[in-house]
Amino acid sequence: FGRRAAGGQDGSSTGLVEKNLWSFDGRIGREGFWVRIIGSSLLSIIAGFPITLLGSIPLGGPFALLLLGALSFFLAWFMLATHVKRWHDLGFSGSMALLNFTVLFIPIALVWLGFLKGTEKPNRYGAGPA
Repeated sequence: FGRRAAGGQDGSSTGLVEKNLWSFDGRIGREGFWVRIIGSSLLSIIAGFPITLLGSIPLGGPFALLLLGALSFFLAWFMLATHVKRWHDLGFSGSMALLNFTVLFIPIALVWLGFLKGTEKPNRYGAGPA
């Protein structure tokens, strides 16, 4: 989790648009964090509805389970990368994202990641988001 950023020319992400959405490298700001949180939530709802319908038809269950598993894996990876990059923006190691797996810390992390301003100057994870 503690690797250098690989987004912009100096190794940072460039605001909402970055070279690798799936990477754990770089930083994102509060706006990018909220766009990703809301976007991935909407995507899971929109994609989950037809998958659920597919699972209700005969012989659709195994295929629906496979699709749901793939969707869950990619969304979990995407959200973990998002949290790591946001912790980087605040100047912390990306391993802080592991605290999101503790039920008591989730609301604290949401407030911390979603509302606190990141470091303005470049840090060891790259330049600040644009």
